[in-house]
Amino acid sequence: MKSQNGNSCGAHCAALAISELTGNAIFTDEAIVEGILWNSIIFRASHDPMTILMANNRYTDPRRVVTYINNKSLPIKAELILDTVSQAAANNFLNQTDQQKVDACLNVLTGEYKTATLNIDEGKYYSCTYYHFHSRVPSKNTFALFHNILVTKHKGAEYYYNSNENSPAWIPVAAGGWKRLDGQNNRTNSYVFSGLAVVVAPS
Repeated sequence: MKSQNGNSCGAHCAALAISELTGNAIFTDEAIVEGILWNSIIFRASHDPMTILMANNRYTDPRRVVTYINNKSLPIKAELILDTVSQAAANNFLNQTDQQKVDACLNVLTGEYKTATLNIDEGKYYSCTYYHFHSRVPSKNTFALFHNILVTKHKGAEYYYNSNENSPAWIPVAAGGWKRLDGQNNRTNSYVFSGLAVVVAPS
């Protein structure tokens, strides 16, 4: 697929995971990904100020991704995982104000995720939520909010797919190397795995 538009990264991750696991090419149709699919999985504003912020910026709600996939008549399933060890490591890159924003967002998801160590298994796809930094390496002064990147393992090697690159592609990395991605987007951005991921696997 081409590079994402706006904050449609979560839609691109979901679409590619579905397509890879089912062989259904319709989920890589740009009009469907950027239209029907994205609109189905964005945050909906409620009384909570964080949901209003996320909805106004059209961020993907991981709960809605899980629901979207599990309600389709497809031979796949999805679940939301929080890896608290990775979460603690990522939080070291946040200042106090940004930590409060992240905590507020996670509070919205309370009760919707399973706490577990995230292991990258062959044949599964992981739509991972990252902390996004507008700098070549993560800095407490450049936190921008969230971004979704797809991770998988194939023939023993781990790969990530970043849909906001000019020409998105599967990039091989050393085991665990996907948890921190420096020098992305022509060396202007970096990403740190937040610990939160939608895991998509054969049912």
